[in-house]
Amino acid sequence: MNEKKMAIISLVALAISLVFLTYFIIISVNLNHIVMESNLNIYSKASLFDSKFHDLTQEHTFLLITTVTRSLNSSTSFNASYNALQINLKEISAQIANIYGTDYANQYLTIQSNKINYFINYTIGVKNNDPNANSVFSTNIAQYEDDISNFWSNKSTIVADLDKSIIKKIVITAINDEKSAIDYWYQGDYVNYFSKLHDSYKDMGVYADTVMNAIIKQYPEKFQ
Repeated sequence: MNEKKMAIISLVALAISLVFLTYFIIISVNLNHIVMESNLNIYSKASLFDSKFHDLTQEHTFLLITTVTRSLNSSTSFNASYNALQINLKEISAQIANIYGTDYANQYLTIQSNKINYFINYTIGVKNNDPNANSVFSTNIAQYEDDISNFWSNKSTIVADLDKSIIKKIVITAINDEKSAIDYWYQGDYVNYFSKLHDSYKDMGVYADTVMNAIIKQYPEKFQ
């Protein structure tokens, strides 16, 4: 009799445990679904924003290099490339304006326009056999590297979580590869030109990911 009672009690306890376990699983699944759905929505908006900036910045380095190399060739191809580069730059600035407003977008536009002009002036100098072309470019581009690094690391305004030394290192790498690509083109070394064009494309991917991750971390509410 005692054994029967014990068996019944064990079965009842097991049944109750199964009920609670099932209930817990249902609740957990529902909660996980809610959390995943919420994260997916945030991720989707953030991903779209990151993806667009990523594509535009990689397009920018391609257009920059092709525009500058065109300055060594015909004016017709240069003008077409330059116009495409300006459109690209305005699209990137519009992305920034969506987060920080037009004032900071215009600052970015000015900084990047300076970079473009430094590269164009450099190649014109090289084409004209200017002995100071490299030194002038080095001075100007060092200013750009500081300006763009400061822009992305100004703790009172722009991306609060982006370390200046990190973004500056990424920018310098990108600049070096872009200049190398242009130099190889001028030298007629097209194998290394395309190799550096490829490296520049990857560099800007790293740049875009670094900046966008910091923006999304700074303003998560904008991506909900």
